[in-house]
Amino acid sequence: NSIKYYENYIASLESNEQIVITFEFDGSVYNIQMINKGNTVAVTTPTSTDYIVFNGWKVGDEIIDLETYSFVENTKVVADITYNYDVIFKVDENVYNSQIVEKNNCPIVPANPTKDGYEFDGWTVDNVNVIDVSSNQITSNTIYKAVFTKLHTVTFIYEDITRSTQTITNGNYATSTSVDN
Repeated sequence: NSIKYYENYIASLESNEQIVITFEFDGSVYNIQMINKGNTVAVTTPTSTDYIVFNGWKVGDEIIDLETYSFVENTKVVADITYNYDVIFKVDENVYNSQIVEKNNCPIVPANPTKDGYEFDGWTVDNVNVIDVSSNQITSNTIYKAVFTKLHTVTFIYEDITRSTQTITNGNYATSTSVDN
């Protein structure tokens, strides 16, 4: 809302000789300057962080060089920003892997975790559905949780001799084995 207010206010300030340059960073007014038409402007470069990376200033869709760009009318200059997000992979509430991922990119899938007595099924963000992490575009901080299925060992013994040992996932059945005389 503050940007709309300033845009309307600034439109009323343009004169024959002077214009107003408004700088916007991350959705807020960053700086406003009144200059003579045809001049360049200087402004303090915003500080980048791991999560908001300043790439330069844009007028429309074009990145500009403030040292050489000549302003001839009221202009809104917008910061070109890359947004990054935390992506965390957890196994039983313990951090297994963490990374910072650029907005709309997919995370790097870590090696499958192991857990004694369980089979790894994949990763979930909703504690229900296993998803394909390699095609899941990141648009906010994201936590993936490992999904495992319990394994059971079934051993068939006949006359003190082990005839078959099978590892079965939870909810499935062992395959019968024959006993030769």
